[in-house]
Amino acid sequence: ITVYSSFPFFTLWLYSLLLSAYQSKLTRRKSITVTTARKISTFLASAIPAVCLVAVSFLQCQEGLIFALMGIGTTLMGGMFSGFLSNHIDIAPRFAGTLMGITNTVATIPGIIVPIIVGQLTKTNHTREQWGIILNSAAAFLILEAIVYTVFGSGQEQPWNKPNVANVSKDKEHEDAAEDGDEDTNM
Repeated sequence: ITVYSSFPFFTLWLYSLLLSAYQSKLTRRKSITVTTARKISTFLASAIPAVCLVAVSFLQCQEGLIFALMGIGTTLMGGMFSGFLSNHIDIAPRFAGTLMGITNTVATIPGIIVPIIVGQLTKTNHTREQWGIILNSAAAFLILEAIVYTVFGSGQEQPWNKPNVANVSKDKEHEDAAEDGDEDTNM
């Protein structure tokens, strides 16, 4: 059973490598933009796993089909690596570490809260309906992510990443003047 349960994560890893290599090739050829590549990857990593979760919520005890759908969903989540997770370096190379820290912190919150919610929903009632609520809720969040990122996501460097050279020059002049003034008062 351990080999079977690890297989979707192996395919996630393999898929993430293949998808990112293919998209890099397309962006180098100028067939697609970085923004398009990021949006496609994020959409694949969100929408299709959401469909798989909804499908699983309707299945009776069909373990083979459930395993296949969960495996497909998990595999396609590998698109997140060439999607939104790579996006920080695209939009703001100077602040990519800070952005990753902030977004990863926010993304960790559901990992803390969701097990508590699942525990409460299934504490006394381990029914298919309760698990359907859980799976469909997760699917709704994945669909929301796909829509928001597809509409608002960008792979273009943002203006706030670039320092305003005119302001930097003025600040430097003020610093130099202050240093010159400090030297005069110390004499």
